[in-house]
Amino acid sequence: GDLNFRTLFHPDKGEKNDTTHEDNVERALNLINEQKYLHLYYYDELTRGLERGDLLFNFNTLPCNFPPTFKVERKEGFVYKKQRVPSYTDRILFKSSDGLGKYLKPLAYEPCVDFVTSDHKPIRAAFSIRSNKDIDPVHILGKHTVTISSMKCHNLRSSDINGKSDPYLMFLFESTDLITENKSIMDALYSSISRIIP
Repeated sequence: GDLNFRTLFHPDKGEKNDTTHEDNVERALNLINEQKYLHLYYYDELTRGLERGDLLFNFNTLPCNFPPTFKVERKEGFVYKKQRVPSYTDRILFKSSDGLGKYLKPLAYEPCVDFVTSDHKPIRAAFSIRSNKDIDPVHILGKHTVTISSMKCHNLRSSDINGKSDPYLMFLFESTDLITENKSIMDALYSSISRIIP
């Protein structure tokens, strides 16, 4: 999506930051013309924030080894408007559960160059993933507690098909580390529902 993070050229330690907007635009355009996209990506605000853990904790993004996606003319290709420093504002973020990141493999990450209805070029990606049924359970050591308090519910239906039992809430969490008799909790739930409702 359009996350609106920008290219921020920061000075080296001890240097004064006295560059103008025009200087920064020119610097970015020079890197683009030389196809030094990863050098420009080094100054990406989102990437720096993710590395420091300042935002979107545990989310990942892929390196942008292509021209920046903003701010461009509404035409095919990349013609940059100089009101903004060319930036990688359009990104795809992803996240994996603990121990499962190795089952997510990026295959492609690129801008939609022919997109012409915006001053952004959207990003597309392709990933190879393995489904939960093909993954061995992940065991996370330690004791975990979930506390729910001050909950209020209204207009709950009765929980029996005949409508005579008291209503109740059921909390379900689907994870590969919650295994009962070689079935996930969701499999067990679906199995029990199918016995009640043919």
